Amino acid sequence: QMYPDTDSPPCLVPRDRVKQIGARLPESPWIRRERLLDARVSECLAEQLITSPYYHLFWHILGESQLPANRIARVFVQDLATARRSGGHPEQIADDAWRRLFHHLQAGELHWGAVPSLVHLRSRMPEAEWLALASQSGLLPQPEREWQSIADSLLKTAPRSKNADARLRWIMGQLQTPPGRVPPQAALEYIRQHL
Repeated sequence: QMYPDTDSPPCLVPRDRVKQIGARLPESPWIRRERLLDARVSECLAEQLITSPYYHLFWHILGESQLPANRIARVFVQDLATARRSGGHPEQIADDAWRRLFHHLQAGELHWGAVPSLVHLRSRMPEAEWLALASQSGLLPQPEREWQSIADSLLKTAPRSKNADARLRWIMGQLQTPPGRVPPQAALEYIRQHL
């Protein structure tokens, strides 16, 4: 316990001053956690996002898009951590650039599967543009006709396995290399219909 200050005279703090200080305090971690869980962010991601410098940016992006909260949180937690581990510097990516990334996802100009690779690349080249990086790396979404044509040719190849699930996984793996070019749910439904 600290020794009481006996050299200073007592000082009354007005209630208004206490209210002003209270109004400027940041959200407590438990309130942040509850807000994230209410937005359908997983517990694991919420625990990491509450102390993240990207916490406020997460809410800004969620508010201006219709993207799933958990996917946005995953970018700011897992994809950033992966970029750092591989020697990137995602903290150099400006907030405006992050907003543009999520705008491209909202507009369908990029698919979620490309995001980890794009964050990795952009963390090494913070001034590059997302779509330019995607184009240079072959990560732009393919038109539906193109990936369906590839799927059709894969469906015609001799099966490596008689197991339908194994064949489905193999075709999906081929279609999604590199990731982010084909919408996984649409591709999965297409292959199931034609398998």
